[in-house]
Amino acid sequence: MKTILITGGTDGMGRGLAMHCLRRGDSVVVVGHSQGKGDRFLAEAAAMGAKKRATYIRADLSLVSENRRVIKEVRAKHDSLDSIVLAAASLRQAKETKVTGEGFEFLFALMYVSRYILSYGLTDLLEKSPSPVILNIAAPGMKGDVDWNAVEHQSNGGSGKAQFQSSRLNDLLGVAFAERQKQSGAGGESMAQTPAKPTAPNFSQLTPGADGKGISKATLDSYDMLSGSWPKSADDVVLVLDRNNSLSAGTMYQLGLITADQYKDAAKAIEDGGDAPAMDWDYGDLVGREFTLTTASDRYKDDGDGTFTYLADGDANWDALLTNGRTLKISGVIRPMEDAKGANIVTAVAYTPELTDWMIDRADDSAIVKAQESKPDTDVLTGQVFADGRTADDNLAAFGKVNTDAPSSISIYTDSFDDKEAVSDAIKAYNDGKDEDHRITYTDYVALMTSSITTIVNVISYVLIAFVAVSLVVSCIMIGIITRISVLERTKEIGILRALGASKRNVSQVFNAETIIVGLASGLLGVGVTALLTIPANMVVSNLLGAGTLSVGLPIPYAIVLVAISVLITLIGGFLPARKAAKQDPVIALRTE
Repeated sequence: MKTILITGGTDGMGRGLAMHCLRRGDSVVVVGHSQGKGDRFLAEAAAMGAKKRATYIRADLSLVSENRRVIKEVRAKHDSLDSIVLAAASLRQAKETKVTGEGFEFLFALMYVSRYILSYGLTDLLEKSPSPVILNIAAPGMKGDVDWNAVEHQSNGGSGKAQFQSSRLNDLLGVAFAERQKQSGAGGESMAQTPAKPTAPNFSQLTPGADGKGISKATLDSYDMLSGSWPKSADDVVLVLDRNNSLSAGTMYQLGLITADQYKDAAKAIEDGGDAPAMDWDYGDLVGREFTLTTASDRYKDDGDGTFTYLADGDANWDALLTNGRTLKISGVIRPMEDAKGANIVTAVAYTPELTDWMIDRADDSAIVKAQESKPDTDVLTGQVFADGRTADDNLAAFGKVNTDAPSSISIYTDSFDDKEAVSDAIKAYNDGKDEDHRITYTDYVALMTSSITTIVNVISYVLIAFVAVSLVVSCIMIGIITRISVLERTKEIGILRALGASKRNVSQVFNAETIIVGLASGLLGVGVTALLTIPANMVVSNLLGAGTLSVGLPIPYAIVLVAISVLITLIGGFLPARKAAKQDPVIALRTE
């Protein structure tokens, strides 16, 4: 059972995720500002039999003091957290700046300050989880620099401007936590690494191929090989650069590319507000570099009395650690391609699935794992019976023991939305007819995000459709009025046409033809102007949002439909006046001046 904290968990995506986690058997703490919505959340949790696993904390997250109170309440009830979901938001946007009682702009405080305080204030609880996650649900930051004056109420920047600033800062918050994880290899711990756990913050496995071996085609097609080659054995790894061909100082230090003094100099320069000294390498010089991988189980020495001692980092243990380790070699240097869809490697070094299999087998065959499995009630580190809630499974996990038949979770990545829907449909089909204990519980994160976005888009679409409907009705009435005026002004002309032998139908056809011409001309003009406006619109979108792949366009089929609608509206609007013109008495019409 996992413990999950969700802000904004009484509405939208936050609420949907909270109910899903409760159904999955997790413990959920929801933070919101409405007591009524909180009571409804607790009632729904009780109805599904999850009353003891559901907690509601009412708080105004736009206030720093309230965020600190939330942290205290969470700490009082929970020793650890597995996930934090930051979903609290406000749809309020006004021209005037709203200031909280503590002097912050309201939206800035709610959508950034709160997320910052909760993320860092609860980090130590997250670090106790084997796989902690912080999910920050926020709009992507707009292109440009952070204007710190916009967050002060004296600037009159408006809530919209402050919201853009908070989006930019949320991007930086995510980068900061990613950098925190990368730099943990230089001496500090991170959520991804605690002592004696078989993980390294700068290492991750390459996505395997269709048969579970090798490297997936999606990964191969998403990276440029700058030097060397892709791994051919379990001992080969690739060095992954970012799109700027760079690595963080912490990563370079852990990989042995720079010394401890160089790392300290770089860190001090950045801390003093300057730039770190530039350090350049040739790609070819990086290929072939070697370093030693030590598994978690190899870091324990058999004391000969049934207990084991952990070998900490230090000169006294280097020889033993290097002897037990496996030498890895950088076989290639890669970089994500521009607009690559499968560039999902988030670490500086990536290894093959074969190395993962070797690490699993290595742990299974290790002396400490076998000793712990043979004495499930005794802690092999102390020789004493387990206490304080610890179990043999906790030790085995720390020793690197992995049960491949009982994974804690499975992540599925698809190449397209169609494939994602196919996977979801397959899981739903499997779950049909199964009892609760045999169903697959899954979370479609893309669906959670897109459903909320789809709801917002649908609401906006309905509003626009209503405006369009009103405008069409008004246009139809105006066409009718214009056609009626035309009939009155041309009454004598109608009389002449009738005197020359034109039938009522002919007269009606004359006015209908005119309205059709008006509708066709206006439709073509509107479509043409729209097509021309898409050119500057795309330039504005590209420059302001920095989204080169996002463009505005008017498909030809839609343009044809719009022209047809324009013709139909004018024809309907002019139908009654044209019909009335056809019924004019020729004699009376000829007398009209």
